[in-house]
Amino acid sequence: MKYDIYAEFWDNRRRGADFRKLERVVGDAYQKVKLASLHLTTRENKEWARENKYKQWIIREYPRKITSEKSLLKGLIESDLGDLCNLTIPYLFIRISFKLRKPYLSRDDEDFYIIDNPIVKEKVFKIPYIRSTTWKGALRRVIKDIAAPEFEVRLFGNEKEGKESKQGRLFFYSTVLDRISLDVITPLDRVKKTPVRGPILFEIASEGAKGEFKLIYLPFDLIEKLSSEREEDRKMALNEIKEDLDILKEAIPKMMLEYGFSAKKTSGYGVVEEKLIKVRVNGQAKSNASFEEFKRMVENEYRRMVNEQNPNS
Repeated sequence: MKYDIYAEFWDNRRRGADFRKLERVVGDAYQKVKLASLHLTTRENKEWARENKYKQWIIREYPRKITSEKSLLKGLIESDLGDLCNLTIPYLFIRISFKLRKPYLSRDDEDFYIIDNPIVKEKVFKIPYIRSTTWKGALRRVIKDIAAPEFEVRLFGNEKEGKESKQGRLFFYSTVLDRISLDVITPLDRVKKTPVRGPILFEIASEGAKGEFKLIYLPFDLIEKLSSEREEDRKMALNEIKEDLDILKEAIPKMMLEYGFSAKKTSGYGVVEEKLIKVRVNGQAKSNASFEEFKRMVENEYRRMVNEQNPNS
């Protein structure tokens, strides 16, 4: 026998959600918001639910959900990182803990939600997060602007259609965000600068939200050259790695401080504070770091790679 959760909380008299029963029985803030979607039957119902229930849950209850579940989700995202120490080729593992200087805005693909513009949430835990593909697209855009085309293919791979498939050297992780809030945007006429329609409500990760950017640089396609007996091959491989790292150390700060990684980037959304909470590059770590210090850490790590590849030099 199937159990219809929406039918259980349907109030036939109001033609919408039974909010008394919903608040008495349901403890999870996200499920409350989803069930409030039963009020989408009329415009009046929808507006009432947004103002009187949805905003309270997002501002007061959702932060508690994020606090209780974000550590578990972060642990699952990072569960395979311990295997990095077993790699026999040079790699770079970058972790940048940041605080948002401007809100982060994204659009989830929820079909049945009380507002039209929910922020992207992790599928199981329903916590706001930045997809790994979002990071990849944002950094790719920067590198496309500042570097030769060969670096885009080398770092990100090629388009899979009609060409020989090539995997890039960069591997991204998703980022958990620790805040959710609301923003209102009023579209303006480009000529008259007057509102063309009423305010639009968005879910956002607000200014001051914290997250961690994680990126692995793994030049797996250089294994043969790095292990070659010919010094010329080894130098060529190390030179490629240096070129890649020189691009990365410039592109990552540009993405986070100038270009942004959010929807509506051109309006300033999705940039971080210049003073970072913590930066880790392989075994190096520094709190309250600047992006200049991050660049020096990348340079130090390259020198370590060279010494490991040439122990007798």
